[in-house]
Amino acid sequence: MTPRVPLHIVIDNMRSAFNVGSIFRTADTLGVKKIWLTGYTPTPHQLQVEKAALGATFIIDWEQKTFSQACDELKKMNVNLVALETSPQATSIYAPMPVQSPTAFLVGNERFGLDQEQLQRATEVRSIPTYGIKNSLNASVALAIAGYEWRKQYYEFTKK
Repeated sequence: MTPRVPLHIVIDNMRSAFNVGSIFRTADTLGVKKIWLTGYTPTPHQLQVEKAALGATFIIDWEQKTFSQACDELKKMNVNLVALETSPQATSIYAPMPVQSPTAFLVGNERFGLDQEQLQRATEVRSIPTYGIKNSLNASVALAIAGYEWRKQYYEFTKK
């Protein structure tokens, strides 16, 4: 197995088990170290999560915590907390990221995203530019885009 990279994912109050399963599958392809499931996010114990994950739930380390507990533990490990959120104050996901430090992407509910209190826990807020009428993507798709951009920048950093 390929070594895991210092990338974590915190999923809060995601409704769709299929989105969670998709994130597990994407996380494995990225080499993510751990997924933190918070709030009412479905766990791998639910059949729909496993169906969408295609076995990735057995590969990826995961833990169920509160959002605060997950963020506090990650901060103790000096992990950069990057909220993925549509916000006028957000920096583009394509701008240089501090990939020299471990990173965790914080992803919220499909409809409501992360609230202000959660955003204040983040080290920074990033968004994915959109060019149509809709200003947001499906949460699992957004995480895939952000994850692959982080991975690209991390690869470039480690090859220096």
